[in-house]
Amino acid sequence: MGPTLYNSDPSGGNTVNRLGEECSPGEPCYFLHADMLHETPACIGIVHDPEKATAFGTVYWAFDATGDRQTGHLVRYDFQQPHGPGSMDHSVAAVRRFPQIKLERGPPGVHAGMVVHPDLRQVFVVSPGAGTILVVGADTGKFARTAREEYPIFSNRLPSFEYSIYECAEQKVFASGLDTPSGLALSPDGETLFVAEHFTGKIHVYEIASGSRLETIQTNFRSIGGMTFAPESQILHFVDAETNSLAAVKPNVNCTTEWETRLSPEFVSAVSSAQVALGDSFSLTPDYSCVVNPVVPNASLFEQVSSLNAAVVFSAMNLARTID
Repeated sequence: MGPTLYNSDPSGGNTVNRLGEECSPGEPCYFLHADMLHETPACIGIVHDPEKATAFGTVYWAFDATGDRQTGHLVRYDFQQPHGPGSMDHSVAAVRRFPQIKLERGPPGVHAGMVVHPDLRQVFVVSPGAGTILVVGADTGKFARTAREEYPIFSNRLPSFEYSIYECAEQKVFASGLDTPSGLALSPDGETLFVAEHFTGKIHVYEIASGSRLETIQTNFRSIGGMTFAPESQILHFVDAETNSLAAVKPNVNCTTEWETRLSPEFVSAVSSAQVALGDSFSLTPDYSCVVNPVVPNASLFEQVSSLNAAVVFSAMNLARTID
């Protein structure tokens, strides 16, 4: 239904044994959840946002495969202040749904890779069914309206729980023509993006700045899922479903020459000048025609769900009377 947050520090009193009691030495221990939210049914991709604006740093982006039952949606989660182990209070959080970021799930069992570029503040999202990679401005988009009426399944009814629809986020197709893309990984230097095709076993390498394809690696695997670089060795790893294995991609020979950017010097100069002139308002993908819509398109869904809940409660009361 959505992300569950755990604290992996065993000194925080967040582990118990199978009976829910304090772990004794030598017995299996289990994590207690530190928080959870429920707005992305059938989520097939999730990534942590390394942003520095929030106090607790618990912001995540997720691929909601159900979306509007036609296409999936991009959803931003901010746990804000996790309640910690031993509590079930999910009333403090902010969830933003981006229905204009349309994502296609593709075949069942295919992972949708996601990465956040920490410097460019861009979210790269695989759309397996469309064969594309979308790039979305992580800090763009404007509040349009509450999401509670159009999407009446949410974690908490208190006003401290924000569930909103955001529109007019900057987005563009970064790459297209891919065969069921799945795993996604950002190179440690942030200059290249690696994308795996689930069934073909190919891993394509793109330059972030230009969007140009630099290279293709053939792995001979046929069900590649999640993919990432190891933080210390900086070696690319991916998982494969068919072989139930974790694989590493290591170069056979060291490169003697560095690859050259596909951007023209004239373009780089023009962008630099525009950034100096416009500052933070500069963007290569603005949509000046987009206007947020504050009107709920169809509130009848919320009314139907409320009526259904009331009918279920009424039926339960009648059943209780009958049993009495």
